Amino acid sequence: MNYRAIFVVCLATLGLAVAGWGQADGKIAFTSWREGAGDVWIMNADGSAPVNLTQGRHGHCVDLVWSPDGTKIAYLAYSKDPASAWVDYSVADIWVMDADGGNPQQLAHLTDTRFQELFWAEDGSSIYYY
Repeated sequence: MNYRAIFVVCLATLGLAVAGWGQADGKIAFTSWREGAGDVWIMNADGSAPVNLTQGRHGHCVDLVWSPDGTKIAYLAYSKDPASAWVDYSVADIWVMDADGGNPQQLAHLTDTRFQELFWAEDGSSIYYY
């Protein structure tokens, strides 16, 4: 029996977007609105110790992807309009942070957001947007 597949299905039924498994320590990264914003979270493979890494700082975060060595997480973030609190899906930023949430860096500001998929180069030196 594949326990990972069963666990991912359980997360999907809770409305969470699962990005995948961290290679270094078996953590799972996902997005959740449980604290009112589309934040990046990590937790242990057994579901324990969930940690909100972005804490509403970057708007609505989506499309998480682990770096090949499992030390960083890249994601797209859509900003909220301060006047209306609506998320503006016409522009997004690409962010990268350490797997523990430290050292967040904005890499790019995108004005064409028709596609939403990030990929790391195999050697971890670049991030591609499709």
